[in-house]
Amino acid sequence: MSESVQDIKLKNLIQACKENGSNKKLAVISFILISNKMDEIGIKLGVRPRKKKEERLFGYATLINNIFKNNIGVSIFRQELIEELKRCEIPFLERRGDIPLDYIRPIFEIYFDLRELEIPNLSKQLKSDTLIESQLEYYNFLSGSGSSRKKKDSSNLKPLIIQKLKEKENALQRDLEYELNPEKLERAIHLQAIRNSLDRKGNHAVVIQGTLKQNLIWYIRIQSKTYLRIYYLG
Repeated sequence: MSESVQDIKLKNLIQACKENGSNKKLAVISFILISNKMDEIGIKLGVRPRKKKEERLFGYATLINNIFKNNIGVSIFRQELIEELKRCEIPFLERRGDIPLDYIRPIFEIYFDLRELEIPNLSKQLKSDTLIESQLEYYNFLSGSGSSRKKKDSSNLKPLIIQKLKEKENALQRDLEYELNPEKLERAIHLQAIRNSLDRKGNHAVVIQGTLKQNLIWYIRIQSKTYLRIYYLG
């Protein structure tokens, strides 16, 4: 079902629930929508599936944030979003869905915020020829001219290369904290994987294989444009 068709059905359902005074049904639907969207985001990012019987949505969102903070210094979700989700989810579970509109409105807000996040698919296969050779791109990367640098031992160049990579990572982190961008997120993971590989390897080439999510360590300001929004909740 396309999002536009879903929005029309949701609009009609909200109107019917308002007329019937069925807040509970509306609350259940709002959390189903968020649950499905959070599962979709987790799959794209390569995070383990949420333990639905014991793991709350705000806890799963926090887990995702922690993973990406620990790896590339970037949060996927705004902390304010997680706090608002927690504020609404706890009474929803405690009262078995019987919550007032004051809790339901923010949940729909969060749902549409999540829908607008551009999430990259980190499970996609990287090209086997993703390669950086020290005698070519490393020297260009450091903007050195040919012969004099080629005489240097690669171990002497490595700290400079790592420093340049870290500078690019920091620039990407600043951009991503302002606005989540899928291409920049992929690039940040890729740069970190190259830097980590340089720390481990003593050869003259770095090869990144597999998927982007395999290059992560697995421990442990968005504005909506969707026409439905909370307008229909009155």
